[in-house]
Amino acid sequence: MLPRGGGNHGTSRPRTVGRAGGPRIKLNAVPTAGLAWRLIATRGKAPPRIVVRGPARARIAVSHPAPRTLPEPPERGLIRLPDARTGAAERVGQRRLGRHISGAMETIPFRKMHGLGNDFVVLDRRRAGGPLAAAGARALADRHTGIGCDQVIVIEAPRDSGAQAFMRIVNADGSEAEACGNATRCVASLIAGESGERRVRIETVAGLLDAELLPDGRIAVDMGPVRTGWRDIPLARAMDTERVDLALGPLSAPVCNNIGNPHATFFVADAEAIDLATLGPVLEHHHLFPERANIGVGAILGRDRIRLRVWERGAGITRACGSGACAALAAAYRRGLTGRAARVMLDGGDLDIAWREDGHVIMTGPAALSFEGSFDPALLAG
Repeated sequence: MLPRGGGNHGTSRPRTVGRAGGPRIKLNAVPTAGLAWRLIATRGKAPPRIVVRGPARARIAVSHPAPRTLPEPPERGLIRLPDARTGAAERVGQRRLGRHISGAMETIPFRKMHGLGNDFVVLDRRRAGGPLAAAGARALADRHTGIGCDQVIVIEAPRDSGAQAFMRIVNADGSEAEACGNATRCVASLIAGESGERRVRIETVAGLLDAELLPDGRIAVDMGPVRTGWRDIPLARAMDTERVDLALGPLSAPVCNNIGNPHATFFVADAEAIDLATLGPVLEHHHLFPERANIGVGAILGRDRIRLRVWERGAGITRACGSGACAALAAAYRRGLTGRAARVMLDGGDLDIAWREDGHVIMTGPAALSFEGSFDPALLAG
């Protein structure tokens, strides 16, 4: 059993826009920072209803009063000039615009979710859809030309009969990760909402993860046992994982743990003073880590508080890292810096972490749905 943890938005008046006899676009949206919407007009038949929803009740609906064919666009930009020889008027300029807007197309639905700002594009492929290629994941994760995220999460049918779903984690660079605590909470919230059960089991490539929806709305996840052996992390050679022989700039002697994926946690006096954007990628790819590593820099603020920043393997600096928070607590306890439970303070918010006597680490925190939508399958071509 898992332990139990303890902006107002303005509304807008619906508006209908569009020319007489043409498609009518009904807008009923609550302004939401950071979101942009694209409406696609169609000709020749009624377009399907397109709705984008979020917890702030943002909604954009496109509807048509009745199926009809739009009239041909009038000829525009045509100027009649007299012919120099005959005096007859001659038309010059832009000719009539041809039809080029297609009807409704098949799209792929998605959810945009996050755990403390560590954000995900979630695809549900339990009933249909093959594996997600690395190029497709990179295209979806691109914040300029795609949807934008730290990781793409693919929900698949479980292989283990005791699990409700299989969760695949693909980093923004297209590589696959074994574990992601924030994504686990997001997927657990979806499965719990579908089933009506407060306890769910999620299968990953690293094993089975049990999660529980708590009365306060947060989600507790058993992230499994902390592995500390040098082969388990893995490291390139044998050494004491409580004080690894590694240094770069102001960082030295990290504690290395595996929480389903490899982590190196450096303890410093001031986590904000570390140039993680420069040091993180170098350490991630250090030859000591044959499978690369997540790099954390932590400052001990008390026996029960840790300030943590993380460079995530395959994603870069993220606002929160659930497995990184678990690794930081385990590292701090191994060094005698904290007790077996602490609040880990990340850029995006706080996670409560507890390392039980049986070796399992429990992570407790929120999960949020930002919005739902769909995208053109061509985006997956990369």
